[in-house]
Amino acid sequence: MNGLASVAFGIVSSVGACIAAASVASHVVADSQPHALQNLAEPDLWTTGPVKVEPHRQRYERVAPVYSSYVTEAPAAMTARAKPDPTSSSTEPPPPQPKFSAEHLAWCAQRYRSFDPATNSYRSYGGEIRACSSPHQLDVAAADESASPQVNPQAAAWCAARYRSYRPEDNTYQPWGGPRRNCDAPVIVAASN
Repeated sequence: MNGLASVAFGIVSSVGACIAAASVASHVVADSQPHALQNLAEPDLWTTGPVKVEPHRQRYERVAPVYSSYVTEAPAAMTARAKPDPTSSSTEPPPPQPKFSAEHLAWCAQRYRSFDPATNSYRSYGGEIRACSSPHQLDVAAADESASPQVNPQAAAWCAARYRSYRPEDNTYQPWGGPRRNCDAPVIVAASN
């Protein structure tokens, strides 16, 4: 019986100590400064319907945006720094820009959102700057005597529509496995010239 009484006393004293500690803690917390929530009169940040935002009436901290490499239009301050100084004299003239047909430029602009017609380049998802090649680029390359193998425009258009990695300058595409391969258009497409 003595053992049972000591266990009961231990349980009652443990429960009493926990209640006493909780009451002391609640008095200590209640005596401290009450927490004041600011901007209680502000409307909710997340609403169920569209709400007109007036930034000059809000007191939220606004962080300046950080531009990644995927942004196609940089702010004017960044582009001004990237442009060369026109007052500095350069002994070498700029290299001649190749001429591209309007179909080529339209094809590249429609296919790549970051396409720059001045440099005939676009920014890939990996951040690399790549030259745009289209089936319509052959029209300009045909005028050049040093152009590599001639591919008719219908066959080049067929290959470009079939393979995203198609390069019209050498008539090749990159398969999922192995090295680049020549694009052989069907005889019906290749013969319709």
